[in-house]
Amino acid sequence: MDDPVAEISEVILKLTTGSPRTQQQALEQYFVPQASFFHPFCSVHHNRAVLLSIFQWYKILSPHIDLTVNSIAYDEHHLTLYINISQTFRIFLIPFYSAPVTLTTVLQLERGPNLHLPPQQRPKPVSTALTPHKYYIRSQNDLYQVDQFVRFFLPWGLGTTIVLLWHWFATLCCIVGARVGAPVRWSSQRLANARPVYPDVTPGDVVVVEKKNGEKEAVRVNGEGKELTEWEREVKEVVRDENRKAVAEMQQERQQF
Repeated sequence: MDDPVAEISEVILKLTTGSPRTQQQALEQYFVPQASFFHPFCSVHHNRAVLLSIFQWYKILSPHIDLTVNSIAYDEHHLTLYINISQTFRIFLIPFYSAPVTLTTVLQLERGPNLHLPPQQRPKPVSTALTPHKYYIRSQNDLYQVDQFVRFFLPWGLGTTIVLLWHWFATLCCIVGARVGAPVRWSSQRLANARPVYPDVTPGDVVVVEKKNGEKEAVRVNGEGKELTEWEREVKEVVRDENRKAVAEMQQERQQF
């Protein structure tokens, strides 16, 4: 692919609604030989030939598939495509039943020349600058919500009803747990309020603070500006610019005892 965002919809349609020959051509053109595939019901690791069998069986199970690409998001820095898809899957083994599902497919891409060919068959480029670098699919991960993929094997609303009842039960447990655990929340908040916060320091800094009784102490703070450990309290008047050296000295002293 030269433009993954513009071309990926056509690639998906070829793989899911095309003829067996079209499926094979699309897989060999857009996937690397060591392609992987992950799905709630099966997975393939580094084998494009086995992946072809999965797509072919997918088409045998549902000879007619209605599929729509709803949205595409591309993380160019990590070469990752996120595609939201709606499809209607009709399993021929269950007459008069269709499973409308929505999923998010995550495609990990790889960019380079002729990556769809096995390494031993790739021609040696005369000039790297003149060799076209295309995008190829290295892995596919189909992500379904539980209430979506149960429609494949629990038809006529049975699966979604079971999942809905479980969601209600789990939500009720969360509500009860939050009420029963109120003392834990209260003590955690009280402890958080008692800790000093230093929003203007860098994570890992050791700063000198003055307590209510006038005594000074040195504490190290983390990314949220809260102290991490207790043993730094033993050291007084730590110069902030020399905090790393001071911490190293403190650690050495503790190891000696």
